[in-house]
Amino acid sequence: MAASQLRAEAIAIPKRRPDLPSSGILCYENRHDVGVASSTLHTHDVPEILYILEGTGLAVRETQGGGRRQEAITTNTVILIPPGMHHQLVDQPDKWMTVFVLAFRPEVCLLPTDMVRAIWEEPLVLLPDQSLLQVIRSLPRRMLYEQSHSLYGADVVLRLLLNELLVHLVRWKARREATTTAKDSNTARVAKVKQFLDEHYFEPVTLSQVAQITNVSARRLRTLFKEATGLTMAEYLNRIRIERAKELLLTTDMSITSICFEVGYENLSHFYRVFKGHTGLTPGAFRRCTVDAGP
Repeated sequence: MAASQLRAEAIAIPKRRPDLPSSGILCYENRHDVGVASSTLHTHDVPEILYILEGTGLAVRETQGGGRRQEAITTNTVILIPPGMHHQLVDQPDKWMTVFVLAFRPEVCLLPTDMVRAIWEEPLVLLPDQSLLQVIRSLPRRMLYEQSHSLYGADVVLRLLLNELLVHLVRWKARREATTTAKDSNTARVAKVKQFLDEHYFEPVTLSQVAQITNVSARRLRTLFKEATGLTMAEYLNRIRIERAKELLLTTDMSITSICFEVGYENLSHFYRVFKGHTGLTPGAFRRCTVDAGP
């Protein structure tokens, strides 16, 4: 979706809006439509949390280097806007966005400094999982209710609900980071196993032996390897060995027994069985067919 094809629509609190109320928190709905004038990048002196209720477009924000970053947004996207960050929303024509806006003074946040810092670190455009979506849909409704009914103690309840929402956002980010780290670690483990098998295919190799070099259990390694490669470790090892055996059959006059030993098989009948399973031919037939088919 090219930015030139879209209409830029700001999400700043309009000047006609009053200052934040005594609670230090203001929630409202911002409905975009064709009749609203476009605007450029802008900023606020208070943080905002935006939730896209409907519509599609782009979130545009200024980076630290002065450039602009564009990210696709759609229904259920959450956007975190720290104070002072230049930003705007860009609507896709005929899919104008309706945005729930939550603006608040920084001092109403009761979280420790490290948690507050985590909120405003990347990513700032979130695609929540189902558990966070339930929170995002529930807490703002309760906040709107407290704000609109002006019940006794509403300011206190609003602050409690805001801080509960912020805690859920921090937890979601922490889970996401842990999952990403775990995936990266598991990818590295599988790569390490593949490298080990590529370099030691000619030796007797066991699952428990390989598990020791990856610091995970044999059972866990079996699962990780199959998920990453679509093969069991034994299938992967056999594939390497058979490819090497085919190469030796075609490029040398070594005996089949010698080739069997060189590629890591201890039993000749087992080698024959695996080779035929991969190629449909016995080693001898493979060598003869290839030679006969040569120039």
